[in-house]
Amino acid sequence: MFAKTCAQSRHERAVSPANREPRYTEVMAALEAVLEQALQLTDDERGELIARLLRSLEPDDGEEAVGDAWEAAWSTELDNRVREIRDGSIVLIDGDEAIAKVRAAINARRP
Repeated sequence: MFAKTCAQSRHERAVSPANREPRYTEVMAALEAVLEQALQLTDDERGELIARLLRSLEPDDGEEAVGDAWEAAWSTELDNRVREIRDGSIVLIDGDEAIAKVRAAINARRP
C-alpha cells in the first residue's frame, strides 16, 4: 500500500501543471537542438540515425535483427507488401481517409 501511495504521489507531482510545463519546455528545447544537429548530417547519416532510432523503439526480446539480418527482414516485408498490393489481397486507402478513420476511432473511445 505504501509503495502504491508513493508511486501515485510521484505520478501526481510529475503530471501537475506546475511540474509539467518546465519539463516540457526543457524536453522540447533538447529535441530542437538534436534536430538542428541531425539536419547537418548527410542523407546517408540521417538515414542511419533514423534506422537506429526506430530500432530503439522495438521491444528488446532478444530476437532483434541487426545489420544484414535486419536488411533482409525488411526486404522480405517490403516484397510481401508489394505482392499483396499487386494481387489485390489488400486494398490501399488514401492517407487522408486513413487519418480520418483513426481520428473517428479515437473520438469514439473518448467519454
